[in-house]
Amino acid sequence: IVKSPHFYLVTDIPRLKLDGKSRYLGRHELAHLYIQRAEMAYRDFVGAFGDRVSLPRPCGIYLLRDESVKEEIAARYFGLPGPELYYGGEITRIGGGYPYNGCAISVKKHRDDRTLHARMRHLIGHLLVSCWVRVSGKDRYLPRWVFAGAAQWLSRRPEMFAEMASFCAGEGAVVSHSGKGWDKK
Repeated sequence: IVKSPHFYLVTDIPRLKLDGKSRYLGRHELAHLYIQRAEMAYRDFVGAFGDRVSLPRPCGIYLLRDESVKEEIAARYFGLPGPELYYGGEITRIGGGYPYNGCAISVKKHRDDRTLHARMRHLIGHLLVSCWVRVSGKDRYLPRWVFAGAAQWLSRRPEMFAEMASFCAGEGAVVSHSGKGWDKK
């Protein structure tokens, strides 16, 4: 476990080859590199959106070796095995209520350092925008296009990720609502 001002990170990945390098990082070095990358993503977000992110406690990040372990953690902490994150805030199931929200990602699904890094930035975009101005992931406070757009934007910020695409759950679904009663939903 490593901690920074805005995140804490847990990993069971024993080693990972750095993108474009012949060097492998062990678990300890990997944890420190990824917590630094998470803080850089936070800095990029705040630099563009302003410092109105409400995080009274850190975001939890779980970088996992196997997708099955990621699914177990997601089921236990997020309520379902499929989601990679719990956004908004005040979840009490993650780490005894220590983190404010969090995400879980497996290297089995995201294959390598480059895609794991990009996916982590994408999920951090979701987490931060759901705590920006008002802490809520509900559509009436946070339209889906903002939720998806902030994550897409943050995940493509470093030049090395400019051509990568990441798709959100439900993205591409046709919206068919008259708008009546929208403020009550």
